[in-house]
Amino acid sequence: MFQTARLDLREHKPSDMESLAALWNDEEIQRLCMGEYIVLRTEEAWKDMLKGVMQAPALFAIVEERETGAFVGFVALHHFEGKNRDGKIGIVFGRAWWGKGYGTEVMKWVVAYGFKELGLHRVSLQVYAFNERAVAVYRRM
Repeated sequence: MFQTARLDLREHKPSDMESLAALWNDEEIQRLCMGEYIVLRTEEAWKDMLKGVMQAPALFAIVEERETGAFVGFVALHHFEGKNRDGKIGIVFGRAWWGKGYGTEVMKWVVAYGFKELGLHRVSLQVYAFNERAVAVYRRM
């Protein structure tokens, strides 16, 4: 398990699939992550998609609020081997956790982890310009 000042980042468990599927079935979260392309799926379909996502990255961590143990969301870091040693970050939190500074906290941690622990030369991410809250977090990095 990893920790930031207020959050725990831990390995995913099968029991997390319900929370992850609910997170991705939120239309606003889909819009912010996928643009105008919103796909409403059954919980089983989301579970199948998420299983593939969780097997590929160098890091996939469930983010929980330490004080309450509540599910906040997840962070992933996909590590690409080779000469450039770059990684791509993905972070998704439930709406209840927006505006608390958790995104900044986790982003600082995952960037440091990528450079210090994985030896990456570069980290990047993709974000839609209309996702202003996320853009503000990323600019602080």
